Amino acid sequence: MSFARLGGGLAACLFAVVAFAADPLSPAVLAEARAVRERALADDTAYELVRSLTTEVGPRLAGSPGDARAVAWAVQKLEALGFANVRTEPVTVQRWIRGEARAEIVAPWPQALVVAALGGSVATPADGIEAEIVPVASLDDLKAQPPERIAGRIVFFSKRMERSRDGSGYGKTVPPRGSGAAEAARLGAVAMVMRSAGTSVSRTPHTGAQRFADGIPSIPAFALSNPDADLLEQQLASGQPVRLRVTSTSRWDGEAQSANVI
Repeated sequence: MSFARLGGGLAACLFAVVAFAADPLSPAVLAEARAVRERALADDTAYELVRSLTTEVGPRLAGSPGDARAVAWAVQKLEALGFANVRTEPVTVQRWIRGEARAEIVAPWPQALVVAALGGSVATPADGIEAEIVPVASLDDLKAQPPERIAGRIVFFSKRMERSRDGSGYGKTVPPRGSGAAEAARLGAVAMVMRSAGTSVSRTPHTGAQRFADGIPSIPAFALSNPDADLLEQQLASGQPVRLRVTSTSRWDGEAQSANVI
């Protein structure tokens, strides 16, 4: 089917994949790219797809009931957009269950915080983990710390994401979400929390996946909503030791069946 029949940003993304594979770009391809760009500026199909997915399907972790709903949703939407040969390809996935997560400052001034477990995080003991917070700005900042400053403590990645139209702020902020817990564990930390990689001012934490290296103990990892990260920073600015208690029931739960939608 013609790319011109696709809607908005979806068309632009799909077109970009094909266009970058062609070298050099012909005048005809460039003209079609410009046409798709102009339509994307005036067409809300891409936005409506995102709205539909988040409203009608919602959370869709691999192997969850939401995952199955998302597969059915994708088949229906691609067929409605006019794609041919829409089909599913069965795939086995690792199932991770987010569970429940809680955090609270216990000293110097008790406050409840809003957190979410980062994808792939392990659980805490049933009664949680309580330790002093050590703030760091980045992975490089963490690696520069003496191990005795990190061991037995909870590492807090405090870097605030810069709002930008080109998304460059995201790339500067997100690395600790992927490997921050592993690097903190390497130095003996007992847990990791980070300011959400997003610019929202709501008390909704932005999560994502994190990775652990072989031979490094897995420690619980959490994302703080931005207002709660502000609250934590205000207590740290007092100069007094700040202690945090975190609790999580997240866990890995074997394999499950899902599908790629093609």
